[in-house]
Amino acid sequence: MLKLLKGEKGFTLLELLVVIAIIGILATLVFFFIGDYREKARDARRLSDIRQVASSLELYYNDNMQYPGTDDTESWGDASTAGTLVYELQGGGGGKVYMPLVPSDLSSMTYFYYPGNSNQTYVIGVDQLENESNSVVFSSDIDYADITDITVPAGTCNDPEYCLKF
Repeated sequence: MLKLLKGEKGFTLLELLVVIAIIGILATLVFFFIGDYREKARDARRLSDIRQVASSLELYYNDNMQYPGTDDTESWGDASTAGTLVYELQGGGGGKVYMPLVPSDLSSMTYFYYPGNSNQTYVIGVDQLENESNSVVFSSDIDYADITDITVPAGTCNDPEYCLKF
């Protein structure tokens, strides 16, 4: 009020510093909470990718009465590193296309597929999820001790790896 009577306009340096400090604190809080949601969103995408591949594998099974067999573990981080599984799902060799584009992770995460001994079961998963505290996600997760009829390396599917068995 005193400024208005004197005819001065503007803010004092102290007022500007207080406003900048408040904006900085609010921006930090928002950034912190957004980061957590980004992790959850990336994990949700990975889970969706696994389910999409599993659905394609079920379609493959319906036509062939077995899941695609590989000599060993099949893993891929992007479509260029995938082998037999991706080749089969994409209709390799003129076969039926079950999945035109096999999902890949934009970060360094790797998806993997372990066929059962007789190609009648399989384990599919991702090597790590970012948000390991999500109890809803890990309630469907299987661990190494739960895999009896599929040859997987020791320790595979133990947290933070996420695995599903079909």
